[in-house]
Amino acid sequence: MLFFSPIVLFYIVWEMTTRRLWTDGRTLLRVGIAAAVVLGVAGLFLLPYMELRQLGFRPRSLTEARRFSADVYAYFTADPNLRFWGPIAQAWPKGGGAAVSR
Repeated sequence: MLFFSPIVLFYIVWEMTTRRLWTDGRTLLRVGIAAAVVLGVAGLFLLPYMELRQLGFRPRSLTEARRFSADVYAYFTADPNLRFWGPIAQAWPKGGGAAVSR
C-alpha cells in the first residue's frame, strides 16, 4: 500500500497528461471518486493500527524492523514444508518467519 501508491499516482498523471485529460471534468470527477474510494478502503485497514497506538503500543524500532523485514533472498525462498515450492525455492536456508541467529 505504501510503496505502490506513488507508482499508481505517477501512472495516472502520465496517462492524463499524454491524453490531455486535465481539462475534462468528467475524467477528473471519476479519478477523484476512485481516489476517495481507495483512501476510504485503505483507511479501514489502518484503523486497528491507530487503535493500538492509542492503547500505548509503540512502533517498532529501526533495529527491530530490519531484523524482521524481508531481504532480497526472501523473494526466492519458500518454507521447506510447502509441497511444490518448498524443495525448489531455497535461495536462503532461513526464509521469512524462520529463526535467524545473529
